[in-house]
Amino acid sequence: MDQKNRLTINTFVRGRYSAGIKNCIIDYLLIDVCISNSSNSTIRFWSYSCDYNLIFVLNDPKYSIIYNNCDANYSKLIELKPKQAYQVPLMVKLNNPGNATWSDFKVGFVSVFESQHNLKLDLEKIIDKLKKNGEQIVWSNKVVTNPANRNPYIIE
Repeated sequence: MDQKNRLTINTFVRGRYSAGIKNCIIDYLLIDVCISNSSNSTIRFWSYSCDYNLIFVLNDPKYSIIYNNCDANYSKLIELKPKQAYQVPLMVKLNNPGNATWSDFKVGFVSVFESQHNLKLDLEKIIDKLKKNGEQIVWSNKVVTNPANRNPYIIE
């Protein structure tokens, strides 16, 4: 079985927020993304120490991931033992908040496995190539942006 097929990606919306930045209102969701090893063997994949959000992609161009900025970013090998999970927060913004509304979308995890990267190679280039070609992406469940009980995520 391919390592990619042994991973499950689940999302949970923690909150929906608006923020004013430079005379502009940004509407965004804070999402917990959980990568789970659903197999009986250990899986290792590459991420980053603080720019971990580079290993994610969205299936709808109406949205963008808000990327972290840090001064000490380095590639980091994550190890998931059987049935273990790795969870990270992800901020997703609505690109044109004045002209668009939220609708359901999915988060994709770009799986760069241990054997595909060594410290001599540029991990970001590997990730960009996989994203561009739509390869090795494991998709999440739908991120429900407007649940039936109307906007429980909006924080005043």
